[in-house]
Amino acid sequence: MQPNAVRLPTELLRDFRAGWRGFLITAVLGRLAAFVVLWPLAGVALRLVVSFSGADAVADQDILFFLLTPAGFVGVSVVAAFGLAIISVEQAGLVALAGARRRGGPVSVRRALKSGWRLLPALVGVSLRMGLRLLNVAGPFLLAAGAVYLLLLRQYDINYYLDQRPPAFWGAAVILGLLGTGLAVVVVPRLAGWCLVLPLLLFEKASPAEVLSRSAGRTADCRRAIVRTFLFWAVAMAVLGGVNLAVCGALGRLLVPLAGDSLALVLPLVGGLVLLWVGGNLVVSVFQATTFALLQDYWFRQLGRPSEVPPEAVEGGGEMASEDGPLRAPWRRLAAGGVILLLVSALVGGWLLEGVQTEDHALVIAHRGASASAPENTLAAVARAIADRTDLVEIDVQETADGEVVVFHDSDFMKIAGVNLKLWNATWAQLQEIDIGSSFALEFRGERVPRLADVLALCKDQVRVDIELKYYGHDQRLEERVAAIVEAAGMERQVIVMSLKHTAVRKMKALRPEWTVGLLAATAVGDLTRLEADFLAVNTGLASRSFIERAHRRGREVYVWTVNDPLQMSRLLSMGVDGLITDRPALARAVLEHRATLGCAERLLLNLAFWLDAIPDDLVREPVEANQEA
Repeated sequence: MQPNAVRLPTELLRDFRAGWRGFLITAVLGRLAAFVVLWPLAGVALRLVVSFSGADAVADQDILFFLLTPAGFVGVSVVAAFGLAIISVEQAGLVALAGARRRGGPVSVRRALKSGWRLLPALVGVSLRMGLRLLNVAGPFLLAAGAVYLLLLRQYDINYYLDQRPPAFWGAAVILGLLGTGLAVVVVPRLAGWCLVLPLLLFEKASPAEVLSRSAGRTADCRRAIVRTFLFWAVAMAVLGGVNLAVCGALGRLLVPLAGDSLALVLPLVGGLVLLWVGGNLVVSVFQATTFALLQDYWFRQLGRPSEVPPEAVEGGGEMASEDGPLRAPWRRLAAGGVILLLVSALVGGWLLEGVQTEDHALVIAHRGASASAPENTLAAVARAIADRTDLVEIDVQETADGEVVVFHDSDFMKIAGVNLKLWNATWAQLQEIDIGSSFALEFRGERVPRLADVLALCKDQVRVDIELKYYGHDQRLEERVAAIVEAAGMERQVIVMSLKHTAVRKMKALRPEWTVGLLAATAVGDLTRLEADFLAVNTGLASRSFIERAHRRGREVYVWTVNDPLQMSRLLSMGVDGLITDRPALARAVLEHRATLGCAERLLLNLAFWLDAIPDDLVREPVEANQEA
C-alpha cells in the first residue's frame, strides 16, 4: 500500500487545521497532568530503584555495574517503561481525539484525555514488552560491538585511538558503522510494525499481551511505506523546529542592537523574544505530536477497522465543534492583545533578570595545567597556568611500579609519546627516558612525567592544586601516598582532591576528614547532590540551573568540565557555577574580567544568546581578543 506523496501531507494539514483547538488543548492538558503527577512519580520510582545500590545515585562506570545486577536491570527497565508510557498517554489522547473526529459530531477533549489515561497500566506493560523484544533483537549487535572494542581498541589507552586515529581505529569505525546500519535495518521496520499499537489499544481493546503481534501482523505487507512516511514526517518536523529557532534568532540579531544598554528596552525585548521562542516551540511541539497521531490514525484506517472508535471520546461534556474554522481578530482585540503581550514580555524579562548574577565568584581551574598551551600534566603546563592567573591547577595522579605517585592521565604513553608502556608497569627511572613534550611542540621536547611532589613544589604559595585520583585497577596505596606527599609539602590547605570513584572519595574523606574531597561525574542516574562529597565536578551535560541550585542548597559547590568556549563559559557563569575547569585558563580569566564590566542589561543579553544565537559580537569578541593578546 503506497500513500499518495501529495495527498497524505495535504490530508494531515487539513485535519490539523480542522481540529487544532482540540489538539492544542489535549496536548497542553496532557503534558501538564504528566508534569504535575506522572513525572514526579517516575522520579520517586527511580530514586527507589537506585537505592538498591546502597546510594542515592550511581555515576559513570557504576551505572553499568548496577545495571548488571538483577535488581538494577529490572528496576531501571520498569522505570524506563513507565517513562515511555507517560509520553504515550498524551499521544493516546491525541489518537483518540483524531479517531473520534473521523466519526463526526461533537468531540470531547476531556473524554479523549480520559481514554489516554485509562491506558497507562496497559502502556507500561506494552513498553516493557517492546523494550525486551528490542533488547533481544539488538543483543547480538551489541555483543558484536563489544567484541570489536575488545579486539581492536583495547591494546592501548582509548585516548590514543581517539587522538591519533590509527588504522585499528578506522577499522573499528567501519565495522561498528556496518553493525549500526544492520541494527537499524532490523529495528526500524520492527518499530514501524508497531505503529498501530495505540489505535489497537484504544479502538479494538487489544490486550497488552497481543497488541504488538496484532500490529506487526496487520502492517506486514506495507512496512517500507510506513517507514517512508514516518521518515518524511521526522525530516519535516526537524526542519520546522529549525525554522522556528532561525526566525527567533534573526529577530534577535535585528532588534537586540537597537536596545543598547537600556534596561527599560532590554527587558521587554528579551522577554518578548523568549515568549516568541517558547510559544513557537509549543506550537511546533503540538503540531509534531498531533501529526504523529494523525499518521497513526491514517495507517489504522488503511489497515484496521476505523468504525471501532470508543464512544466515550465522542459524546459528553467539554464538546467542541467538529470544524474549528479560522480565527477572527478585530482591531480592538489586536490592540488589547498587543498591550497585554508587552506587559507579559516585560514581566518575563524581569523574571529572567532575577536569574542574572551581577557578580561572578567562580574559580578558574586549569585542566591538566594550561593544556591548550603546553603538554598536559607537565611542569610546563602548570607553570603556564600559574602565569595565566588560574585559581587552581587540576592534575591527575597514579602510582608507578615502584610506588612513586606521578602526574599522568592515560593508562599508557601511546597518545603523547608513541611508547607502548603501561604506567603501572613502569618505574620512575623508566619514565625519565620518555619524552612527553615533543608530540605537542618541539619547544617542549625536554618535558618528562613529573612527580606529584614536583608539581606541589612549583605551586606552593602561588596557586591551589586540584588532585584527581586516577584508577585503572592497578592502584596500591594511592590515597595514603597522596596524603603523605601533600602533608610533607605542607600544602594541606592548598589542595583539594577528587575522583570518579565514589568509593575513593569516601576512602579519602575517611583518611583526611578535614580535607576538601569531591566527586567527579560525566553521567549519573539518581540525584548526585545527595552523595557524600564536598563538591561536585560534572560534565557540562549535567550542569543545569536546577542541579546547581539543588547542590548549593545542600552545601556543595559545582565545578564544570571541560569548558573552552567563551559563550559556554559565560552561560555557566550566569547559571551560578563555582568553578570552570578549562584547558584555556587565560581565556576563562578574560571572560570573567570582561563580564565584570557588563551591566545587568548586557548580562541579560548574554543569556539570551544561548537560546537564540542573537548576541552582539562585542560581548564575545572582546574576551577572546584579550586572551589572544595575552
